[in-house]
Amino acid sequence: MARIKLKHGSVISSLKWSILLCVFLVSLIIVNSQTVDEDLDKLVPLPDYIDIDPEDPNDATPCTYQREEYFHTERWVVDECSRCFCNNGTTNCVYESCPTLTCDFFDQVKIEGECCKKCPPEMVVSRTEMVLHTEEVIVEGTRQELKFDVSVQIQKQGTSRHVHGVKLWKTNAWISRSFDGSGNRLFFTENALTRTQQDSSFSKPNYPPWLFGNVTLALEGDKRGLCEDFTYLCVKFNVGDEPVTEFNLDFSFMAQNNDESRLQACTVLPDCKGVVISDFEWSIQEAGETRRQSSVDLDIAFQDDTRDLEGSGLWQASLFASSNARGTGERFNEIEQILNEQQSRKPIVDAENVRIRRIQADFDLGTIGCTPDTTHLCLELQKGPTTQPDYTLDFLDERGNHANVESVIKCSPRKCGAKAIFTELMPEITSPPVLIENTPAQTVVLDVEAITDKELSTLVEGDTLWQMNVFFSKKPNGFGRRIGERFQVLNSLKQTQTLGSGDDLDFSDVRFEVDLSRLVCEDIPYMCTELKKNPSASIDYEFGTKPEQDPFIGCLDMSDICRGVIARDLEWKAEFPNFLDSDRIEPIQSVETNSSVAVNSISRDINGRTMWQMSVFASSTDQAAPEDILTPYFSQVLTEEQAGLPVPEDGILRFQNMKTPPFQVDRLGCGKYRFFCYEFKKAEDPDVDFTFNEDDTGGNTVLNCQEMECQAVTPDVLDWTLEAEDLTPGMKTPVNLNVDLIFNDDTRDISGDALWRLGLFGSAAPNGSGPKFDEVHQILDDRRLSLPVVDQAPIEFGELLADFEIGTIGCTEGVDYVCLELTKHDSPQPDYIMLIEQDGSYGPESVVSCKQQECFSKAVFDDLTATFAEDDIIVEGEPDQLARVHLTGVTDKAKSTVVSGEDLWTMATFFSGSKVGRGMRLMERTQILDRDEISQPLTRGADLDFPEVEFPLDLTDVRCSSVPYVCFELKKNKLASINYKFKPDPEQEPLINCQSTEGLCKGVVGRFLSWAPDEDANGHVPGERSPIIGDVTVDVAPISRDLSGKDLWKLSIFASSDEDGVAKVGPVFDQVLSKSQRKTPLQDGGPIDFEGIVTQPYPIDQLGCGESKYLCLELRKSDEPIPEFDFETTEGEDVLKHCIEQTCDAVFLDELDWEMEFDMPVPGEKSPVSFDINARFDDMSREVNGEDLWQVNVFGSNNGDGAGERFSEDSRILTEEQGALPLDESLSIAFQNAQAAFDIGSIGCTEFDHVCVELTRGREPTTEFHFIVPSVEDELPTQTAISCKPKSCGSMVFFEDLVPEILVPEVFTEGKDNQRTEVNLTGITDKGRTTQVAGEDLWQANTFFSLNGDGSGERLLEHSQILDGDQASWALLDDQDWTAEALDFDVDLAGLTCDQIPYMCFELIKNPASSINYQFEGEALKCLDMSDRCKGVEFTELDFEVTLEEPVHVRQPMEIDAVVSANPYSRGVSGVDLWELEVYSSSDPEGEEPVVTYAEEVLDTPLPEGGPLSLSDIITDELDVNLLGCGIQEYLCVKLSRGPSEVPEYTLELPENADSIVTCKKQKCEAMKRLRSGYSGSTYTDCSFIESVIPLHREIRRTSRQKCDSIE
Repeated sequence: MARIKLKHGSVISSLKWSILLCVFLVSLIIVNSQTVDEDLDKLVPLPDYIDIDPEDPNDATPCTYQREEYFHTERWVVDECSRCFCNNGTTNCVYESCPTLTCDFFDQVKIEGECCKKCPPEMVVSRTEMVLHTEEVIVEGTRQELKFDVSVQIQKQGTSRHVHGVKLWKTNAWISRSFDGSGNRLFFTENALTRTQQDSSFSKPNYPPWLFGNVTLALEGDKRGLCEDFTYLCVKFNVGDEPVTEFNLDFSFMAQNNDESRLQACTVLPDCKGVVISDFEWSIQEAGETRRQSSVDLDIAFQDDTRDLEGSGLWQASLFASSNARGTGERFNEIEQILNEQQSRKPIVDAENVRIRRIQADFDLGTIGCTPDTTHLCLELQKGPTTQPDYTLDFLDERGNHANVESVIKCSPRKCGAKAIFTELMPEITSPPVLIENTPAQTVVLDVEAITDKELSTLVEGDTLWQMNVFFSKKPNGFGRRIGERFQVLNSLKQTQTLGSGDDLDFSDVRFEVDLSRLVCEDIPYMCTELKKNPSASIDYEFGTKPEQDPFIGCLDMSDICRGVIARDLEWKAEFPNFLDSDRIEPIQSVETNSSVAVNSISRDINGRTMWQMSVFASSTDQAAPEDILTPYFSQVLTEEQAGLPVPEDGILRFQNMKTPPFQVDRLGCGKYRFFCYEFKKAEDPDVDFTFNEDDTGGNTVLNCQEMECQAVTPDVLDWTLEAEDLTPGMKTPVNLNVDLIFNDDTRDISGDALWRLGLFGSAAPNGSGPKFDEVHQILDDRRLSLPVVDQAPIEFGELLADFEIGTIGCTEGVDYVCLELTKHDSPQPDYIMLIEQDGSYGPESVVSCKQQECFSKAVFDDLTATFAEDDIIVEGEPDQLARVHLTGVTDKAKSTVVSGEDLWTMATFFSGSKVGRGMRLMERTQILDRDEISQPLTRGADLDFPEVEFPLDLTDVRCSSVPYVCFELKKNKLASINYKFKPDPEQEPLINCQSTEGLCKGVVGRFLSWAPDEDANGHVPGERSPIIGDVTVDVAPISRDLSGKDLWKLSIFASSDEDGVAKVGPVFDQVLSKSQRKTPLQDGGPIDFEGIVTQPYPIDQLGCGESKYLCLELRKSDEPIPEFDFETTEGEDVLKHCIEQTCDAVFLDELDWEMEFDMPVPGEKSPVSFDINARFDDMSREVNGEDLWQVNVFGSNNGDGAGERFSEDSRILTEEQGALPLDESLSIAFQNAQAAFDIGSIGCTEFDHVCVELTRGREPTTEFHFIVPSVEDELPTQTAISCKPKSCGSMVFFEDLVPEILVPEVFTEGKDNQRTEVNLTGITDKGRTTQVAGEDLWQANTFFSLNGDGSGERLLEHSQILDGDQASWALLDDQDWTAEALDFDVDLAGLTCDQIPYMCFELIKNPASSINYQFEGEALKCLDMSDRCKGVEFTELDFEVTLEEPVHVRQPMEIDAVVSANPYSRGVSGVDLWELEVYSSSDPEGEEPVVTYAEEVLDTPLPEGGPLSLSDIITDELDVNLLGCGIQEYLCVKLSRGPSEVPEYTLELPENADSIVTCKKQKCEAMKRLRSGYSGSTYTDCSFIESVIPLHREIRRTSRQKCDSIE
């Protein structure tokens, strides 16, 4: 019979055994239905070996138990404590044994269906700890989650081994400001545990610690909290509110020693992020019409990690004035909040600046800076007083550190905001009406208006604001010397006058006196007022002017106010010659006149020799302004006597027989200057100074002008027309003239004979000047030359006939005008004066009228056409090209005449960017016609046709796109032999025709390109990027230009999903040509060959896959070619494109995931591991079928990406079937139950802490393909995929207790250094959970002293490692405690006392340098009470000797020698005031009842280490020792105790823990002897006292009594 080993989970393929297994399962179900226990698999496990024959299952033998038969492998329940199993006829039973219960007998509970009694579960928690997962900054005001672990340590002795049930546990969690979690509990969560965690079972084998992982506290709710709240995360572990334990047993839960703090733990939270303002800027300006409104702009900048913030009332900005730049001290005009509701809720988004514009504040800037208290304007920024939500606000200081302030003030110095900006100062005299020169003490009253700039000025209000000065000046602007200046003419009220906002400053009724003594009006032509800021102004306002006027002055003209001599009423009468009836005309003569002038009565009296001046002149007006006066101007016609005439009493100055110099009197009254004027004024250089004024106007002259009658004939213009036919240049032609002569309205009438001459001629000038062409001197007949002038009417000469070469005029250079000339006849009867006015004067002697005569020949064009032959092509960049064009000037047949001559036409050509030829002309040729074409005549009724005009072109350095149009322009030749009229249609002027060069001009024309990949290029590693290598040939049209230069071409390569290359996929290489390839020339029509193109590395494996179906090439000209050229395809596009379909040869891994299973491994040994591996591929992958397609490797690594050294690698763990799994349209492959053998036990226990699975292509796949793992970020794609998962160490140790044993020393001596110590340590392990732990440097044992029995708090004298190398590497085996014996180290207690080190602690921890990363858990710290192990000074006994002099006197000193014995380990002590020694008598041998104290001393005697303390030669003062040893002083005692000194500190232990050590010795009584000797010298005279203190035998009492009687 075969013996088959059957493991759990194995599959029996035999059909027979399948049937048998089904029978077994049915029987198992029946048994399960009849038993209370539902887990027979656990209670009665199948054995590893079943004795059956696999070839004959019927060979199995059933079992009989208690007369019941059971099938083979059947299991059944006997009772609550027994279970049995049938194994091929053999009954195997399991009997459950009950453990010893630790609870009280009366608390034990029997559960129905359970074999053993149960203790109600108990738990005593000794400590709760917490570890916060995240270090991310907490952002206040946001919803966040805090993840943390809660570990619970229990007191082993008081906690049940198992606690099972539901709703067993709860953990409060909250945020607190306090380290102990007290105070407000923010985000308090009653139970942060999940339901699974609340129901989790506790089992001591799982302890310590007991861990609740990934507990979550959600920071959400209405109250979000501020950063100041986020200080600690606290938890409190507790029993659930309604726990239900297994079997519903009562559950006792408590903290150790009922210390609730053991249930609680708090940890510091990460930094909290609120709102941090790094800086803010603000500016202010006036706004509004009232001048009291201001507009503020505020910009707030934040630290980059500032939280987002949205709500209401977030910001508060206060505006105020201050006396300093810090804004401290008193605030003036403060507005606590200038932000409106909308502005105060400006949110923060992504720490972007908050900009608040046009903040309106009712703040008068005009008052700021005007007083010492308001030199600065300040803005304080802080959070709003009622912000919703609340938030934490902080500011950064100048160094970028947190300032921990709630507001920041920024101030800017300001000049006084009050401004008085003036534009004009206008004074006006209201009284008196006249000021008399050379007169003192005249009172003047002014109204002064200072006009303000309303945009710049503000309210100016204060005391003593203004100062006004008044003075006279020679200049209208008041500059220069000031005459008679009066300072401050404003009274105190006007000095304080307020300037209103938007108002002018008006000063009315300003009064002051002027003194004009020794001043004439000429000295003071201007009275000026100066307005300025008063130096004593109470505010420092700004005083200015716009435009700038410094000083600010307004002056008024005194010419109408200041008076001296005032004249009026100039009268004159003269005799003039008569030219109308005179036979003799004398045009130049003198004029004699009499005149008078009246002088006003207020004028001052003056006398002199040269005072007056009379001027004579002609004027065009009776006002005789300077521009009206005609020369000559006779400035003085008075004689010397007349110039010095005094003013007579009647006030009339009379000047007789004044005579002018000779002048042309014939012109008086004619033309423009019709007035003859006399002007009286003060002499130009008078010998006495005075002011002269005209009474009416205040001027300085008196004028009288009289209009004169003209006595001359004054023709004005000739009005004429001319007609002629058959105009032929160079020939006289009859012309008909119609002429009228028109006169000025001042002409005289005249009649007589031979009055006029009228001539005809040609001229080059429009006024007829210069040479006269073909002059006809007189064209008037006898009748017409004597026509009269009657009533100023025109003379109509009528039609006149003359032979004149009219055809030449206008067609020949230099003769463009036909002119008529009218003059007085050479011999008129009668003679007369003819005056011809020109430009306001009488100059020419004739009237000339000319008209321009146009040439009669005309060429009028409607259009210009240009046509190139269809096969004509011009090529850019080419020189010496010949172009041919057919040009036609289309004429207006009705308007054009015959035009013939030499050099008639000009035809220009040029290139242009405009289709109408406007703008810049490029490569212009001004004449492209040949000699015959230039002089080609234009016949009547025909077009001007040039059928084949050839012209050269040089397109070197020119490209077609820069010359989009070629234009032709037809013009009149400047050298034409005749000046014919050339007139294009107005809509066609200039006459230009432009033709597009598209189709005419060509650059490079690409037809197609071809791609030849380099098949021999190798070195591509699948999965990696490799360059695309190949040759490109570009075929161009033969007409293409030759081209050479640099940076000519741009070739792009990319992948596309379509054959047209529209959708570009993946990396696009915009330019793949090298510098040398970019300058590949084009010659003789091409082609262009780009050989050896090498791109940047490209994911070649993607070509043909997914959307990268096509590889596309695009050729275009480069962005900045040298030279520039035009590139186009035969389709007219600017890019030549070619796409080639590719074949996909790759699969692209998208995700690799796996799980593994293994039994308990042994580190250092290979173990079987089962892997389930899932590989998912990208949808661009191809499908793959074949053999040896895949390979999977497994190894350990110390990196999460599998890089570096590989540990215990197992290659090719796939079976052949798994390696041949196809990749189909599902794009996923599952490798199930892949078996590997490698050292899984060492993973996590050594530096190799990751298990890695590597998937790659098989070594020899029958189907060729590439296996690609796409790149991650900047990494390159690979051909292998590695997925690693961390694994913790399987080696673990769980300690339940640490037991230290101090071997040496028996006692530690305080204050002593280098005390050798030897200890044994035993770590008690939890055998059920502890595994084997082996390696190097596994353990570390520390020792230290502590104030606390649990080792918490400060550690004193810590030794961080007391194990040697062997002990640190001691291997822990299964079911073994950890031990270390005879650990040797020194303890230095120098400077310490025993009460400072009450506990000596030992700690066992995992060595940080451990060679394996095993798991170390549990309690491994134990502290020993040092109260019996540490000693200071310990005295054991005191002995002394006392010496008295012999014989014993009543009074004498006592000498004492004392020795205090100490334990050998007692410390040494030295110092001052160490001991107190007392000597006294007592009736008690223990010295507890002192009677007489003999001595008390403080001693400095040092104690040597180990003792004894020797106190010798202690001598007291003289004492009465009369009764020592007698009665109640039977004993002499010496007591030693600690002295008053506190230095040095030491521990003193005395027998029976007393405060002092006392030794008493019985003394011999000498009193009887002294009494018998007469009691000499005794001081005891009180007999009652003697009797009381000497209770001796009867004889002594009797003797004493007798002695007392004799004394009494």
